Amino acid sequence: MPSRPTISSTNFTVSGLQMSDQEYSATDIAKFVVRQQNNNTATLALVGGITLQSGEPFIKGTCVRMNVNGKIYKSANDAPTEALCIGVSNEECSSANQSVLIAVMQGSVLDFKFSTPPNDNSCGKKVYLDTNTNDGLCTMVAPTLAGTEVVQVGILIEDGDGSNTLRKCLLQIQHISTNR
Repeated sequence: MPSRPTISSTNFTVSGLQMSDQEYSATDIAKFVVRQQNNNTATLALVGGITLQSGEPFIKGTCVRMNVNGKIYKSANDAPTEALCIGVSNEECSSANQSVLIAVMQGSVLDFKFSTPPNDNSCGKKVYLDTNTNDGLCTMVAPTLAGTEVVQVGILIEDGDGSNTLRKCLLQIQHISTNR
């Protein structure tokens, strides 16, 4: 009989509860999180990512692309090479040559940074890569300017409040078209 998957670590946190020096199965953690959700005290978001070297500083929630030098930079929809978004930063990067966790797995749920705060009733709508003047940021409006790339980076899963530019989204990167 195959062994059940476990999470083994000397130190990690689930929903604010410090867990250490034990083994927990994915089922144990899911049960814990569901129990906590029933009390309206916790949520679980899965982020599949990879640690990469930065080529420039950027903030948490920034859409990034891979450069030919092997480093990550902010994405933008102004040029095909800059629009090749590979993921979204799951943490802030204060300088170049820093190791940064980038969410790359489609279906990951994490904070995206918007150039303009989404309004309420935006939940469930598509999120797009913004222009070069807003490098790495997201917008709720698909670009229409000739020569821009239409890149959907995700779906907003947290209603906007008109003031907060960091909102939870489902990562779904896809190149839609090039505006002519």
